[in-house]
Formats: sequence, C-alpha cells, structure tokens
Amino acid sequence: MSESSTLPVKAIAVKIHCVYFTCDKHFEALHLSLKSLARLSLPCLGKVYLYVDKDDFLTDAHANALARLGLEVIARKSNRVTGWGESSVTVEAGAFAQLSREISPDDYLVKLDSDVIFVSGATFSEVLDSGQDLFGQLVDYWEPAVFFQGGCYFIRAALLSEFKDFDMTVLPRAMAAMSNETARSRQRFLKDSCTDEAAIYFFLKDKTDRITLTDFMVSQYDMFTLTKPFTTIHYVRSRVKMNQFEFFKAIWVRSALLKAGPAGRTAVALWRALKAPFRRLRKAA
Repeated sequence: MSESSTLPVKAIAVKIHCVYFTCDKHFEALHLSLKSLARLSLPCLGKVYLYVDKDDFLTDAHANALARLGLEVIARKSNRVTGWGESSVTVEAGAFAQLSREISPDDYLVKLDSDVIFVSGATFSEVLDSGQDLFGQLVDYWEPAVFFQGGCYFIRAALLSEFKDFDMTVLPRAMAAMSNETARSRQRFLKDSCTDEAAIYFFLKDKTDRITLTDFMVSQYDMFTLTKPFTTIHYVRSRVKMNQFEFFKAIWVRSALLKAGPAGRTAVALWRALKAPFRRLRKAA
C-alpha cells in the first residue's frame, strides 16, 4: 500500500482593488485621495484602476505624479465618467464587467470618488473580516428604501461578472422605491446625484443578501461636529477644501484624538469650543 503525501496549501491573501471614475480636471482631488490611501500602507491593497474621461485624460505630468505615489495605478480612457444619471451608470457597469475578468473572484473592488480622503484603514479590515459581498455607507434618507453612498463602497469581485447582463430598467425601479411617504414627509426630493449608487445597489441586492450597510464615512460639513470615530471623509461638492493643508492636517489630529478614548473625545470637545468663536467671526465677516 503506497502512501501519498500532501503539501500544505498556502493561504492566498485577499486583495482590495480600487476603481475611480474621474477626469484630469479633478486631478488635484484625485492626487490627495490616492496620497491618503498610500500613506495607510495597507497590505491588502491591490491595483488602482482609473477610468478617465477620454476627452479630459491625464496629462503626462499628472500621470507621472500619480506614479510617484508608490501605488500600482492603471489609467484607462473611458467615455464621459463625471456627472450622474443613466450615462454614468452605463460607464460604471461596463467597467465592473471588464474588471470581473481581471480580478480574482475572492478579492474585493472598492469604488471611490476622487473627493474621498482616508484617515484610517479600519474599514478595509472590517470588509475583509466581514466576508460580505457588499459593504458600504448606509443611506437611509428614503427609508424603507436604503442603499449605499456612492463615494466609497466595496463589492466582492465574484459579483462583478453579473454586470455583463446589467439591466438599466433597475434605475426607474430604484427611483420608484425612493418616491415613498418618507420622501414626501421629509421633503427629501429625488436628485440625479443619487441615481448611480441607487441603481448599482438595487441591481446587486437582487444577486445577494450578504450585505453590510454601516457608518464609517462623514462629509466635510459634519466631520467636526460628530463625536464618533470615522475612517473616510467625502468632500461633497467641495473639492477645493481638500487643498487646504491646515484643514487637511486637522483631520488626522481629530481622528487620532477620537481613537484615544474618553480623554481624546474630551480634547476634541474643548478644541471645538475654542474654535467656535473664530468660526462665528469668519461667518459674520
């Protein structure tokens, strides 16, 4: 009787790849977003795919600046990728289908906006630990209709092949679900800026129930008023503020203080109290 031996199987580390839909006009914001990502030095970080407007593609100087960040960046020309609505959803769905042929099904793809800044890599760890197929920031303005915020959401790569059969009829279905009593009572009028993520979410939730909608991101409007830790900041229609170095540096200071526990939160409260009179003076000026 012969004996057969088996070699131990080496675990393959799951990677999280990134995709941005952008243009050269938004280069400064994109550069800061990628810089914040690079400084996290995440072992799980894979490739960074850029789908760039073919009519406003990256200049050579800008492409070289991104290459110096130390990330594996792949830039591709695409149809117009900025804006909202059906054309934008079509571009994103097509990119997801293309990437399904390039990314391991065990990996993740995180869709990012160029006006997103990372202050911590904790959400990346949470995604890997969760084992979920979808992971994103909860948007519940139109409950019971919910979806994820479009600035940063994670998709398990095994689901990306579903976009080969993407059906645009999901868009009016998502909009109809959002036109409910909550919307009317709260005067939450529908806007085109919500259609992309709503359509993608409604399409995918028909394919899986392994979904986590949580709370890890803030906007520039509430980052100094919330007392909870956060990992990501979305500069909603305010990319210009991303270029203010002192403002940018304060983000990391505040995040570090909040992680320090009660003492850190007390320091943040005192900081806010001291800055309040100056903010009022600036508004009055």
